[in-house]
Amino acid sequence: MAATPIADTERFFAPEVTKIVFITELDDKTSPTRVEINGGLELSGEVSDASGWNVSSAQIDTPDYGKRFTGKIGGRTEVADSSLKMYQSQTTDDVRRVLPRTTRGYILIMWGGDIADQMMDVYPVEVLSNGKTIPDSAAADITIAFSITDEPVENVLIPAA
Repeated sequence: MAATPIADTERFFAPEVTKIVFITELDDKTSPTRVEINGGLELSGEVSDASGWNVSSAQIDTPDYGKRFTGKIGGRTEVADSSLKMYQSQTTDDVRRVLPRTTRGYILIMWGGDIADQMMDVYPVEVLSNGKTIPDSAAADITIAFSITDEPVENVLIPAA
């Protein structure tokens, strides 16, 4: 008898679906409320690229003299260097006004959109820098670099509206 196959996924193209929200305060990062989410700042429409935002775990070798094979166990977790590339405004009325350096809060990434009972990840963050560029053949942008200040919470259910 063959193993049961995993369910087919409903694949999607992330732009126009994934929502990225910045919130200054949460009572409980493991369970943001709809009021807190609605009070946040939806960044998605100004984001041209997102980098990082994934949790990984180091591995620790566990050799022993009883066998040649070296097993491994999970070690410390960390998040890759994370940033959001966003557009500059010629009037400078852009993300620099809402996310200046040292701003602390939370980035919520709703991978499949802001849909109740789907999952999102919550990252406690501090803004490290607002790196501006003058590209030759693209819109002027700002890379907001973040430090992840505490353990993120993954796969949190999005509350109903």
